[in-house]
Amino acid sequence: MIRARTTKKLKKAAEKILEQLGVTPSQAINMFYMQIVLEKSIPFPIDLEKDDTPDQYIKVKDTKHLRSILGLR
Repeated sequence: MIRARTTKKLKKAAEKILEQLGVTPSQAINMFYMQIVLEKSIPFPIDLEKDDTPDQYIKVKDTKHLRSILGLR
C-alpha cells in the first residue's frame, strides 16, 4: 500500500486524464514504479539548469507571495 499527499485540484485533474486514458490511479502508480525499476531512475529528467545556482532562487514567504510572483490573483 502506498499513501501520498497531493492537492485535491491536482488529484482531480490527473484522474480526469487517467480516466480518458482508461487507466486507474493505481495502475498509473504501478506503471510509474515499473518505469523507475526498469530505468533505475525517475523516468523523466529532474535536473537543474547548467547555470542554476541557489543564489538565483526566490524565497517564497507564503501562498500569497507565491501567487504574486506567478502573476496570479
